[in-house]
Amino acid sequence: MKIEVLGCYGGVDPKHNPVTFLINERYLLDAGTIVKELDINRQKNIESICITHCHLDHIKDLCFLADNLILSGNPNGTIKVYGIEPVLNMLKKFIMNNKIWPDFFEIKGTKGDNILKLVPIDMGKKTQFGKELNIEAVKTCHSCDSSGFIIDDGVKSVVYTGDTGPCNALWEKISKLKNLRAVFIEISFPNHMKELAKITGHLTAELFLEEIKKLKNKGKISFYIFHIKPHFLKDIKKEIKALKMDNVHILDDGDVIEIN
Repeated sequence: MKIEVLGCYGGVDPKHNPVTFLINERYLLDAGTIVKELDINRQKNIESICITHCHLDHIKDLCFLADNLILSGNPNGTIKVYGIEPVLNMLKKFIMNNKIWPDFFEIKGTKGDNILKLVPIDMGKKTQFGKELNIEAVKTCHSCDSSGFIIDDGVKSVVYTGDTGPCNALWEKISKLKNLRAVFIEISFPNHMKELAKITGHLTAELFLEEIKKLKNKGKISFYIFHIKPHFLKDIKKEIKALKMDNVHILDDGDVIEIN
């Protein structure tokens, strides 16, 4: 499973992109950064997208991807957009509502196919995600309706949390996975902002350490840290390194991870 980091930060500035991960060139986890990092030919390869929640840093480039594809003739047909129903309802009602942005869930391309298609999924139920993957939405604890995802290729699985604060239900689910190789997990704030992190549904390095104590076999799993607020990047990196865990990796835009 090849995972390319198009964006991995909890904010935007000239050097840092908001969150999107590209799997096997065809599948996206969230949609904060797409069109700036993928040329039009790579954009045309996208088949499916998972959306964890509707905060702008996780959805904004879904709008521009749809716009680019209809202008280029939408050559590969409809892109499926997966998520739990409350998240997709918000995306339809508040973003692609023909007021904020055109409704690309209704607009058709040159082949007569819709540019985008909403695919609601039930929490805890495996769903086919492209040709070779399955996904399962899992409980997260954020400031709005949200989920993480388990991505499974039949041999190995990874967990992508999206944004989350402390969340017992998430770790109870993850602990049951027998083929788990990696967890992509957020750390947004420095330790001195622990209370704000809890209120807004995020983690600090200290909270991350407390959370993974709930996970069996944590020493055999790789943890990839994303969603760091660029303003606090230096401090948070220092606090993560202070954990002295060899299996914890801080992501950067442009990284490529091979999950074996």
